[in-house]
Amino acid sequence: MSPMSYRYLIDTERMLVTVVFSGRTSAEESIAAMSEILKDPAYRPGMNAVTEYVDASGDWSLADLDRLRRFIGSLKEKVGKCSWAVVIPEGKSMASAKLLVTLHNAFDSDIRIKIFRSQEAAREWIDLRTGAASAQ
Repeated sequence: MSPMSYRYLIDTERMLVTVVFSGRTSAEESIAAMSEILKDPAYRPGMNAVTEYVDASGDWSLADLDRLRRFIGSLKEKVGKCSWAVVIPEGKSMASAKLLVTLHNAFDSDIRIKIFRSQEAAREWIDLRTGAASAQ
Protein backbone atom coordinates (compact mmCIF):
# COMPACT_ATOMS: atom_id res chain seq x y z
CA MET A 1 0.00 0.00 0.00
CA SER A 2 1.18 3.55 -0.71
CA PRO A 3 2.41 5.93 2.02
CA MET A 4 -0.16 7.88 3.99
CA SER A 5 -1.71 10.96 2.44
CA TYR A 6 -4.68 13.04 3.48
CA ARG A 7 -6.81 15.94 2.47
CA TYR A 8 -9.12 18.04 4.56
CA LEU A 9 -11.82 20.66 4.26
CA ILE A 10 -12.88 23.10 6.97
CA ASP A 11 -16.50 24.26 6.73
CA THR A 12 -16.68 27.26 9.06
CA GLU A 13 -20.44 27.64 8.60
CA ARG A 14 -21.15 24.08 9.74
CA MET A 15 -18.25 24.13 12.22
CA LEU A 16 -17.07 20.89 10.62
CA VAL A 17 -13.71 19.48 9.57
CA THR A 18 -13.79 16.65 7.02
CA VAL A 19 -10.60 14.62 6.68
CA VAL A 20 -9.92 11.76 4.24
CA PHE A 21 -6.89 9.54 4.84
CA SER A 22 -5.49 7.09 2.30
CA GLY A 23 -2.51 4.77 2.15
CA ARG A 24 -0.71 3.19 5.07
CA THR A 25 -1.27 5.21 8.24
CA SER A 26 0.89 5.52 11.34
CA ALA A 27 0.40 7.17 14.71
CA GLU A 28 3.16 9.71 14.02
CA GLU A 29 1.74 10.73 10.64
CA SER A 30 -1.80 10.90 12.01
CA ILE A 31 -0.63 13.14 14.85
CA ALA A 32 1.27 15.35 12.36
CA ALA A 33 -1.85 15.61 10.16
CA MET A 34 -4.06 16.58 13.12
CA SER A 35 -1.50 19.14 14.24
CA GLU A 36 -1.45 20.71 10.78
CA ILE A 37 -5.23 20.92 10.63
CA LEU A 38 -5.40 22.59 14.06
CA LYS A 39 -2.92 25.24 12.87
CA ASP A 40 -5.09 26.14 9.87
CA PRO A 41 -6.36 29.72 10.33
CA ALA A 42 -9.91 28.57 9.48
CA TYR A 43 -9.97 26.06 12.36
CA ARG A 44 -12.05 27.07 15.41
CA PRO A 45 -12.42 25.41 18.83
CA GLY A 46 -15.64 23.41 19.04
CA MET A 47 -15.48 22.21 15.43
CA ASN A 48 -16.69 18.66 14.95
CA ALA A 49 -14.97 16.27 12.58
CA VAL A 50 -15.75 13.46 10.17
CA THR A 51 -12.59 11.49 9.46
CA GLU A 52 -12.61 8.82 6.76
CA TYR A 53 -10.17 5.89 6.64
CA VAL A 54 -11.96 3.88 3.93
CA ASP A 55 -8.91 3.82 1.61
CA ALA A 56 -6.36 3.64 4.43
CA SER A 57 -4.85 0.86 6.48
CA GLY A 58 -2.41 0.45 9.30
CA ASP A 59 -0.99 -2.17 11.61
CA TRP A 60 -0.89 -0.26 14.87
CA SER A 61 0.52 -1.62 18.12
CA LEU A 62 -1.06 -0.93 21.51
CA ALA A 63 1.73 1.62 22.09
CA ASP A 64 0.77 3.40 18.83
CA LEU A 65 -2.89 3.51 19.85
CA ASP A 66 -2.00 4.84 23.29
CA ARG A 67 0.31 7.50 21.77
CA LEU A 68 -2.58 8.75 19.61
CA ARG A 69 -5.03 8.54 22.53
CA ARG A 70 -2.73 10.66 24.72
CA PHE A 71 -2.25 13.17 21.91
CA ILE A 72 -6.01 13.51 21.40
CA GLY A 73 -6.44 13.87 25.16
CA SER A 74 -3.89 16.70 25.17
CA LEU A 75 -6.03 18.67 22.70
CA LYS A 76 -8.95 19.35 25.08
CA GLU A 77 -8.24 23.05 25.56
CA LYS A 78 -7.38 23.62 21.90
CA VAL A 79 -10.41 21.84 20.38
CA GLY A 80 -13.01 22.38 23.10
CA LYS A 81 -16.12 20.27 23.46
CA CYS A 82 -16.74 18.49 20.15
CA SER A 83 -17.60 15.22 18.41
CA TRP A 84 -15.42 13.24 16.02
CA ALA A 85 -16.98 10.63 13.74
CA VAL A 86 -14.55 8.07 12.31
CA VAL A 87 -15.53 6.20 9.14
CA ILE A 88 -13.61 2.96 8.76
CA PRO A 89 -14.31 -0.39 7.06
CA GLU A 90 -14.45 -3.74 8.88
CA GLY A 91 -11.15 -5.54 9.34
CA LYS A 92 -7.98 -5.30 11.37
CA SER A 93 -8.00 -1.49 11.29
CA MET A 94 -11.58 -1.51 12.64
CA ALA A 95 -10.48 -3.56 15.66
CA SER A 96 -7.67 -1.08 16.37
CA ALA A 97 -10.03 1.87 15.94
CA LYS A 98 -12.56 0.34 18.35
CA LEU A 99 -9.85 -0.13 20.96
CA LEU A 100 -8.61 3.45 20.52
CA VAL A 101 -12.12 4.89 20.82
CA THR A 102 -12.93 2.78 23.88
CA LEU A 103 -9.72 3.85 25.63
CA HIS A 104 -10.19 7.49 24.66
CA ASN A 105 -13.85 7.74 25.70
CA ALA A 106 -13.01 6.13 29.07
CA PHE A 107 -10.68 9.04 29.88
CA ASP A 108 -12.19 12.02 28.06
CA SER A 109 -15.71 13.37 27.85
CA ASP A 110 -15.07 16.66 26.02
CA ILE A 111 -14.10 15.06 22.70
CA ARG A 112 -16.62 12.32 21.90
CA ILE A 113 -15.48 9.83 19.27
CA LYS A 114 -17.67 7.24 17.57
CA ILE A 115 -16.96 4.79 14.72
CA PHE A 116 -19.14 4.36 11.64
CA ARG A 117 -19.07 2.25 8.49
CA SER A 118 -20.56 4.94 6.25
CA GLN A 119 -20.02 8.65 5.84
CA GLU A 120 -23.80 9.20 5.78
CA ALA A 121 -24.26 7.64 9.23
CA ALA A 122 -21.28 9.60 10.57
CA ARG A 123 -22.69 12.90 9.29
CA GLU A 124 -26.15 12.11 10.72
CA TRP A 125 -24.57 11.53 14.15
CA ILE A 126 -22.63 14.79 13.94
CA ASP A 127 -25.78 16.65 12.85
CA LEU A 128 -27.80 15.17 15.74
CA ARG A 129 -25.09 16.11 18.27
CA THR A 130 -24.91 19.68 17.00
CA GLY A 131 -28.61 20.25 16.36
CA ALA A 132 -27.91 20.82 12.66
CA ALA A 133 -30.56 18.26 11.68
CA SER A 134 -33.31 20.20 13.44
CA ALA A 135 -32.12 23.51 12.00
CA GLN A 136 -32.70 22.35 8.41
